[in-house]
Amino acid sequence: MKIEINYAGNKYAINITDQSYDLVKYGTVTDKKSKNLGNETETNLGYFTSVGTALNALIRNAFAGSDEVLTIKEYATRIENAVQELKSFVDVKM
Repeated sequence: MKIEINYAGNKYAINITDQSYDLVKYGTVTDKKSKNLGNETETNLGYFTSVGTALNALIRNAFAGSDEVLTIKEYATRIENAVQELKSFVDVKM
C-alpha cells in the first residue's frame, strides 16, 4: 500500500510494508548537464515503525532546506501547524 502526500511544494509517499513505513521523496533531475534531465527521482528518507513517525520526518525534511532564522517559539509554532495540517490528511497518532 502507498500513501501519496503533496506537502510544501514537494511530492512524498509512505510505502507501507509488512515490516516498516518507508518515506520517499520524489523529484525531478534539473541539472542541465545530466543525461537524465527531466527524469523523476526517488530519494528514500528513512524506514519508520509508524505512519506518525514517518510524517514527523516528512515535516523535518520540509523545513531542512530553509535558510530562515527563527526563534525556538517560532519553530515550534511552525512544526505544530504542520502537524495539524498533515493530521487533516491522515488520522494518526503523532
